[in-house]
Amino acid sequence: MKDHKPVGQTKDAGFQIGVRKTFAVDRDTLWAFVLSKKGVRLWFGDVAAELPYHEPFRSDEGMEGLITTLQEGSHLRMKWKKPDWEHFSMLQIRVIPAADKATLSFHQDHLTDENQRAEMKANWTSIMEKVGDCVASL
Repeated sequence: MKDHKPVGQTKDAGFQIGVRKTFAVDRDTLWAFVLSKKGVRLWFGDVAAELPYHEPFRSDEGMEGLITTLQEGSHLRMKWKKPDWEHFSMLQIRVIPAADKATLSFHQDHLTDENQRAEMKANWTSIMEKVGDCVASL
């Protein structure tokens, strides 16, 4: 009999979660919003300036990050840590063109367990709704 593997558990990267949603804006508009001060505030918190590449940064709320990959207009990959966590996870944010629309994707791995996975699923789902409210007025 095979062992039961919990939902979202990977072989090498702990637990993972992915949340996607398509919006009625083009890729460039969605990408610009996600990296704007207002957009970053939704998914990371308040930061003093533009997000630095390859330099650690922190939000006023205590979130920590380090962008390791940045493909302008497409995706970024970063180390991401909540203030109450002892470890960093890996977060990938991707904007995928879809005809005259665009899909926003949050994918996070290196989560510790099913509880942290559930917490982040709720987090990214909530953030997606807030992004939707914001881009509807663009």
